[in-house]
Amino acid sequence: MTTTPAPIGPTLNGLRERAKADRRQRILDAVLAILCEEGLPALSTARISARAGVSVATLYNLIGGVEQIVDRLVEQLFAGMEQAMLESVPIDSPAPEFEAYVESTWRYLAAREEPLRAAQRAVFQRALAIGASKPVMRVATRSVGHLAGAVRALQRAGRLSTDADARLLAQQMVSCQSMQLENWSVGLLSLEHYRLGTRYQFLMLLRAWATPTSATALDTALRQRQQQLKALDTRRHHRQPHTGDAAS
Repeated sequence: MTTTPAPIGPTLNGLRERAKADRRQRILDAVLAILCEEGLPALSTARISARAGVSVATLYNLIGGVEQIVDRLVEQLFAGMEQAMLESVPIDSPAPEFEAYVESTWRYLAAREEPLRAAQRAVFQRALAIGASKPVMRVATRSVGHLAGAVRALQRAGRLSTDADARLLAQQMVSCQSMQLENWSVGLLSLEHYRLGTRYQFLMLLRAWATPTSATALDTALRQRQQQLKALDTRRHHRQPHTGDAAS
């Protein structure tokens, strides 16, 4: 009895695609390492190819030039953040949908704080120089849609005024979060301050449109977040060396 040999074409194609995917990931890892160590100005096709162990031609064949490579890295990192936001985060809050949204991004960033800080810093530096990239705009648009849906749910439940424009309110939230992330990326805020500060700002925006049904609970949560922020600032102040101590 004769046996028919298994086709090798699909297997070889699969191996080739896997090898390409591995090289793409090495390129993205190299970019992230350079951003962590030296920042966005240090990126060049020569530096990236040397760090990734591939030729410059391979960079262009697999992804593209520096801008395309950074866009691909941002897309990958933001996809991870969006996936984290889909995970259920139990939280004690009068607006759990919104505070959990911030909490999930905080957990994602805390897991790889330094490389993600470097990547976030590069995002804002590029936005200042040439405008926000398409991956950033897509993520922002999806975030606005997600938060606007949560606002409408509160309106249907009678907890927010129907006079509030859900999309505009969501855009303000994303803008607040973006500013907090920018300050964290350049070292003006700690990651914990991003977490508490963004949650506080979200609650403030919701409180402006709260109905009597939810106003008291939101006021209580705002006082708690304010106290937590003050305690955080106090701890940071105590950790800083005093001028008199340094002089002595």
